Amino acid sequence: MRRILTIALAFILVFFIDIFENKVIAQFDLTITRCEDSAAVIALIDTVFLDGVNPAQYSNITFTGDPHAVGYFNGGYIFGFKRPQGIIMSSGFSESLEGSNSCTAFASGNTTGGSDPDLAQVNGDIINDACVIEFDFMPTGDSARFVYIFGSEEYHEWVNTQWNDVFGFFLSGPGISGAYSNNGINIAEVPGTSLPVSISNVNCGRQQTGCAPPPGGGSNCVYLYDNTDQSQGTFQQTALDAYTSPFIALNETQSCQWYHIKLAIGDVSDAAYDSGVFLEKGSFDPGSVVENTAYSHPTIDSILYESCNNHDAVIYFSIGTPRADPYIIPYSIDTVTGNPATRGIDYTLIDTGHEDTIYIAAGDLYDSLIIRPFWDAEPEGFEDVRIIYNSIMCGFSEPDTSITLIYDVPDFPDTNLIYSTICEDTLILGFDNVLEGIPPYTYWWTAGGQTTSTLEYIISGSDSEFLHCVITDTCGYQSSDTAFVIVPDIVTDAGPNKSLCNQPSVILEGSAPGAQNILWTSNPPDASLVGQENDFTPTVSPLVTTEYVLLATDNCTHSDQDTTMVDLDGAVANAGPDNGICLNDSITLSCNIGNTGETYLWTSVPPDVGLPAQNTNQTIKVSPTTTTRYSVHVVDACDYTADDEVNVTVYSLPVANAGNNGEVCLGSAYTLGASGGVYYQWGSIPADPTLFLNQQDTTAYPVVTPDTQILYKYYVEVTNENGCTTTDTMELMVNYVPDIQLSADVDVICFGETTTIIAIGDIADDYSWSSEPDDPTLVIVNPGEINVTPNTTTIYSLSATVGGIDCPATPVQTITVIPQLLADFEIADNKFQTCENEAIGIFYTGNATGNANYTWNFDSDAVVVSGTGAGPYSVHWSTAGVKTISLTLTENDCPSDSVEIEITVFAMPVTEFSASPESGCAELEVSFTNSSSQLDNPEYVWTFDGTSSDDFEFTHTFNNPGTYPVSLTTTNQSICANTITKNNFITVFEVPVADFEADPYETLLEDGVINFINNSASQDIMTYQWYFGDNDSSTISNPEHKYTEEGVYLVQLITTTSNGCQHEVSKDVVIHPDFAVYPPNAFTPNGDGENDTFEVKGTGVNSYLLRIYSRWGELIFESSSLEDQWDGTYKGSLVTTGTYVYSINYRSMVDKDYKIHGTVTVIR
Repeated sequence: MRRILTIALAFILVFFIDIFENKVIAQFDLTITRCEDSAAVIALIDTVFLDGVNPAQYSNITFTGDPHAVGYFNGGYIFGFKRPQGIIMSSGFSESLEGSNSCTAFASGNTTGGSDPDLAQVNGDIINDACVIEFDFMPTGDSARFVYIFGSEEYHEWVNTQWNDVFGFFLSGPGISGAYSNNGINIAEVPGTSLPVSISNVNCGRQQTGCAPPPGGGSNCVYLYDNTDQSQGTFQQTALDAYTSPFIALNETQSCQWYHIKLAIGDVSDAAYDSGVFLEKGSFDPGSVVENTAYSHPTIDSILYESCNNHDAVIYFSIGTPRADPYIIPYSIDTVTGNPATRGIDYTLIDTGHEDTIYIAAGDLYDSLIIRPFWDAEPEGFEDVRIIYNSIMCGFSEPDTSITLIYDVPDFPDTNLIYSTICEDTLILGFDNVLEGIPPYTYWWTAGGQTTSTLEYIISGSDSEFLHCVITDTCGYQSSDTAFVIVPDIVTDAGPNKSLCNQPSVILEGSAPGAQNILWTSNPPDASLVGQENDFTPTVSPLVTTEYVLLATDNCTHSDQDTTMVDLDGAVANAGPDNGICLNDSITLSCNIGNTGETYLWTSVPPDVGLPAQNTNQTIKVSPTTTTRYSVHVVDACDYTADDEVNVTVYSLPVANAGNNGEVCLGSAYTLGASGGVYYQWGSIPADPTLFLNQQDTTAYPVVTPDTQILYKYYVEVTNENGCTTTDTMELMVNYVPDIQLSADVDVICFGETTTIIAIGDIADDYSWSSEPDDPTLVIVNPGEINVTPNTTTIYSLSATVGGIDCPATPVQTITVIPQLLADFEIADNKFQTCENEAIGIFYTGNATGNANYTWNFDSDAVVVSGTGAGPYSVHWSTAGVKTISLTLTENDCPSDSVEIEITVFAMPVTEFSASPESGCAELEVSFTNSSSQLDNPEYVWTFDGTSSDDFEFTHTFNNPGTYPVSLTTTNQSICANTITKNNFITVFEVPVADFEADPYETLLEDGVINFINNSASQDIMTYQWYFGDNDSSTISNPEHKYTEEGVYLVQLITTTSNGCQHEVSKDVVIHPDFAVYPPNAFTPNGDGENDTFEVKGTGVNSYLLRIYSRWGELIFESSSLEDQWDGTYKGSLVTTGTYVYSINYRSMVDKDYKIHGTVTVIR
């Protein structure tokens, strides 16, 4: 019954999947994207399943099976995974497990996966549709693990039956001894047991009714999720009838040893009711450290600001599985690369109590470092903190670097901008030029709700408005910024008073910026003003001293007026505006610039000792030491007088401080420090170029590194808020540093080798060695000599001091470690099975360069078609068997381990066949005999007559003439194929088409002759045999035959081609007897029984018509039958004795028409 369901429901499943694929996929719906080739499968393992694993920890990823059985899934939250993505391996087509479940259909795909010996050993039955992924890995922890779930369409109908699908995770390597390949064990076990995870070991009982739930009980039912309830959301997500909760595949391993794992799944006994294993993305954990930086700020995830909600960066160093022993990795802080921030000044580094060491305690999953920036109020630009560490304890990878960027403190105060404008002028309001937060920003203008950065505004009818904008920066700071739009009061200035002393007229100097209207009036009225009332600079000639009033207005309610006088009896004094100077500076004051003919007298309060020598000048230059008011008395040419005054404010000088004198070691940095002002400008004697790096000569605290052992003088000009400057100087003594260098006997070593580093030069009193990263192998041979065996490139530092000198020498020596040389290689297209004399591609995938020495061994009877050095190689073998390819190499005198890969070479079959017969007429039945040899689990494909067969031998009928090629392909182990094609092997001759016509088909015996027209057709030469049905025959093409007796004759024509192919046809011809009509010439209708009727006799007549007419031509009798005789009456009465005329129309049996006329006499 199950096999019948498989066939009957297959079409329903295809339709169901097609409908689902056209639905809109929700955000958390399970989706599956299948792989299209083996390369895609390997890429998924590399980038998804092994996500987060250091590439140096795995190699030799291979895949066996149908690529469509593997896919990438998203939406795995329905299975309880922490990460929703991963890889699915199935015993059918992976995409079939996506979409809604069904109560009547099931996912069932027959792939090309074949069998697998380990799966067969787990189940003990036939395996189909096997899907197998394998790779090598090196754990750095004491265990390896990953997360998966198993689900199947076998639930719940086929629990504990022979068809239960099987899967396994087979682990092999050091310390492992099991019954599977490579002494492997199956680590896919039910938690807390040694039972393999399978349908029979994880179920809730068996039921066989549509979507009914299982009965309960079963084995380890607590781990199974039933998916047959249509009301559950997961019913719409996956076609699986049930699946397990997430399981962890886990086994102990030995650190820094290579292991092999094989992930496999397959159908058991049949190819129906598919199952799937879902592997969670990134859950494979061989024990390496993964670094991830988390920022405490909710939106900034790439940089630290010195003050942005006081956030910090937490650098997590995580492992996936707790270890029995601590996981210890030293780290160092790079103080050279980039623009390093200074620990303790720019930031603090908070660890968990293990200085300069990542320490993941036994049983824990991570350690962390916290970087918390300091706000130092100094503009420093971008700085970085670089943590250097090796993520793999085994030491075969390059060091990793975690980089955290620090930037200056963001300041985001509220901003009030005043926009002063003329009434009804257009303004563009905005704050971008003055914002001090961290962009990008968002905007909200409260008036109108606009979210643009600028706002176009026109003020009218009012002299002021304010508009609010709430601005938020990326740190989350908000500023409430206000744009004050002010139309200033119109400031009307009628100009300085004028004097008409010795002048006919004066020009008034009025002004009123922003006014739309102006009007001059005078008191008393001045006739010379008429017509100039709306001009700012009218020319007037008053006859008496006159007051002029200038009135100005705008359309924003402002108005203002001012007055000026034209004196006919007074002078004018204008000493200019108030001003300010710095102490010890001077300023020039002038009165009535441009006027002549006047005298001046200057005075000051308090008295200015420099004034008496110039107090009668129109222009004076003064240098007051305190704020002073200067007054001037003016006498014009008409002896009129006037007075004015101006205030000069004297600002104090800043107290400049360049800091205390200091000392620094040659080559070391020193931070200068100035105070006393708001602006600074540094210089030095002699010139120090480092003072001007990054324009730090204008900062208060430049960092200098003088390069000469002399006394430097650094001076700074300090400017205060009033622009007043003073200068101060400090001295910096650059002290001698001992001349000590480091020398290594070998500075480039192989992984695992030891080298010696020696201090040379001055003899020091004290030596202190360190390394970055920390090297636990450092051994001090004597104070100035060390031996080291680093596992990665390491910088060794020495701090050495000589008596009496406070400056230590700090030489460094870099020991470059050539990484562990890997002899990894791959087989093209994962072709681990091949055929005799069929080349495979071999590609080196390790880390050696083209300069390495490669030693390849391709096993016995190998033929290297192409390839040298690193390859790639093309190789084939002439005999069958298991071949071992191995590679070892050396580079820079560093050796590698040997890597081996086995290739199974299958025999190439010898294909041969025969046929009987090989020629004949169409509809030729041919039997084919297979005589192929050297076979190994063979498969056959025959190709012939536009069709094919996979039988060992067979019989076929060729219906159409022609010559036919026949080919046979014999394939061993589904891999090694050999084809033989025999062209023009089967010859099928044409069968003629026999046909003829008879002329005529019917005739009278008196003629008796029929001509036969031969219409037979064939491409070949034909011969003929006629049989005429009267024991006579002929062999000519178109015979003529005379029949001697009436009757129906079957005529037969047999047509034969030159190839002996025959066809025959038979047709009837008819020979009719001769015809005649015999009318009497008289009769006696007297009723005596003799000659009473006009009886016409005839033979061979097909049709007949008799008409009898009176002597006057009247028709008195008509008959169409010879049986219908005239009795001598007309209209019921006997006619009179006499002669009557008759006509007879008749047709013979061969359809010839005849007519006779005559008379008949009626006698009474």
